[in-house]
Amino acid sequence: MPIHEEVEAWFRFAEEDIRVAALTLREGIYTQTCFHAQQAVEKL
Repeated sequence: MPIHEEVEAWFRFAEEDIRVAALTLREGIYTQTCFHAQQAVEKL
């Protein structure tokens, strides 16, 4: 896989983590909010 495709894939994974963090925040599941937010930051 070319490097630019791999980078794009990691950005998509980070975006998914951000979406999950937003969903769990709305539901009040704060431990998962923190976890997914942290995971997104690591991927960026």
